[in-house]
Amino acid sequence: MSNTCLLIKTKDNRQYLTHEKNLPSLVEFAKTFRAEIYKATPLTGQKVLELKQLITSICATDYESPAAEIAVRIFPNASERRKKLSTAKKIKGYIESQLITGQAVSLATLKERYADTGVSVASLCNHMSVVRSKLRSSGYKIDKLGAGIYKVKS
Repeated sequence: MSNTCLLIKTKDNRQYLTHEKNLPSLVEFAKTFRAEIYKATPLTGQKVLELKQLITSICATDYESPAAEIAVRIFPNASERRKKLSTAKKIKGYIESQLITGQAVSLATLKERYADTGVSVASLCNHMSVVRSKLRSSGYKIDKLGAGIYKVKS
């Protein structure tokens, strides 16, 4: 029997130990609730939960987090996060440069330009909103030309 298990860490810093065989079932949970999954070694006397016990424990308010030695982060993958942050920076940079140079920026153009990155339409809208807010706070006047189309006022 293997001495390693999975450690699930929730946003509120609660931790749970479960068997490695439960990983496929836990990935969607981790995505939905922004939990982190680690490969870990439980300290002596710590209970490793079966999937049904894990579900009950997550819902329990009086659950005490076990102690474990974390070995490797499994989810989310740190390189994926860096890639997403890098892509977001590029998108925001493009939007800002287009607006500052007096060109119109449209959601349709962004969708076409960044289609291969897997960025959702909602994220593109958010990036555009963040850049517009930043430029407004810097003194720029932004005009809305149409649905999802913006330009700096001349």
